[in-house]
Amino acid sequence: MLRKKHISIICLTIVAIIAIVFSGFTFYHPNQSRQPGEPTFYLGVTYCGDSVAEAKQLIDKVKDYTNLFVLQTGTWERSPEKINAVCTYAVDAGMHFIVYFGSQHASEVNDWLNTLTPSLEQKCLGVYFGDEMGGKMLDSNVWLSGRTPYSINKYSNGTVSINLSEAGGNVLYQKDGSIVVQKFLMPQPGDNGSTSQYTTYYPNGSITCEIQPYNKARYEIENTNATPLSLPEIWSQQPLKTYDEAAQAFTYTYNWSLHAASFIPHPNKEVEIKNFTSFTSDYALYWFDYISGCDVVLAEIGWNQSLPQDIGLARGAATLQNKSWGAMITWKYTQPPYLDSGDAIYNQMCIAYQAGAKYIVVFNYAKGMTEPYGILQEEHFQALQRFWNDVVQNESVVHGGIKAEAVLVLPHNYGWGMRNPQDNIWGLWQPDEKAPVIWSQLQSRIAQYGTKLDIVYEDSAFPVQGKYQQIYYWNQTR
Repeated sequence: MLRKKHISIICLTIVAIIAIVFSGFTFYHPNQSRQPGEPTFYLGVTYCGDSVAEAKQLIDKVKDYTNLFVLQTGTWERSPEKINAVCTYAVDAGMHFIVYFGSQHASEVNDWLNTLTPSLEQKCLGVYFGDEMGGKMLDSNVWLSGRTPYSINKYSNGTVSINLSEAGGNVLYQKDGSIVVQKFLMPQPGDNGSTSQYTTYYPNGSITCEIQPYNKARYEIENTNATPLSLPEIWSQQPLKTYDEAAQAFTYTYNWSLHAASFIPHPNKEVEIKNFTSFTSDYALYWFDYISGCDVVLAEIGWNQSLPQDIGLARGAATLQNKSWGAMITWKYTQPPYLDSGDAIYNQMCIAYQAGAKYIVVFNYAKGMTEPYGILQEEHFQALQRFWNDVVQNESVVHGGIKAEAVLVLPHNYGWGMRNPQDNIWGLWQPDEKAPVIWSQLQSRIAQYGTKLDIVYEDSAFPVQGKYQQIYYWNQTR
């Protein structure tokens, strides 16, 4: 009996020592270390409506098989009492939460964070700050700062404009190579409203000038006195002439927004400024979201894009930059039912989970939705419950069990969308001579490795040597 007791004491001591040693290997969180017993994986849904009651109804629906609630505040960004009412309900249901704020609402982030009680703050994983920054750079109109003395607008058609406020005008650098200089003119008798002079410089060397709204007398005066600038002089002011300049403008702009949300003081009172873990979702250019300073990127899957490619890009960026990544399961269709089938979403969640996604969230919004649970149907709830019970709670399924065995290294700052061979680069340029080589290499490596392939960018700050069994460079021959 004494021998058995002695052995038991030794075993307990060994267990205690092991526990102490491994307690040091907690997941790093930018705000605080993970609390004992906290999950290492989070599964959730989003709520994007404007009803506290409906948000609570959704929490009640999913609380038994999810542990994360993502509140996309919309009209509530200046209503912390509504946000906290929903978040408190989620916490009482045993869930963690993340709250979305648009990237233009930096000051509201700290206004809200400073209303959190200790119990809410403990269960807040961070702030979902802006979304689809990389996708918007490729496809939409975006404002960029780029460390220049003027603002930059990048339009969806590839035009770039700069505002020269001190000169009273704008310069538009158009995709066809022409440059339009707009000069605001002081009102004169005979003018019909505000008047501008547009001088267009064409690639063939010709120059045209026009007045809008047209005023013949003004036109003759302005053209007589006008001294057109030289084309090289105008071109030298173009802020996005290279891939490096586009990357710098993109990352600087989003980083500026993150810092504004983190450190901007309240204009009317002194408040405690709190740092937060920043989340975003995107469907392209994940690497540059992380470079901008984002802590967690949720790769949007379900867009009929390549799932192994999205996983490789997200996991590769997070791995080299020592960040976390996740998956946001979003629309398959642009009309009802919007989401893929329950079975398809279940399979997507399984693949992302085994590939190491720390967060999996199902996007739940469409304009004009009227169903009680948004666009989520019963088959989707069943898929979530099945995934939670059969995968997350199943010890035989290893989270992150599928490791990257190889990496494909892309050119430095090569912001190509890579959704198809004709995709654009930084929303400004058509595919160049590198694109078909990269596309061929990409398809070959995905066919060879599937979800065991990471995709990263050449960057001396984040070397790949020693981190992968096999390294392939974009221009490497077989």
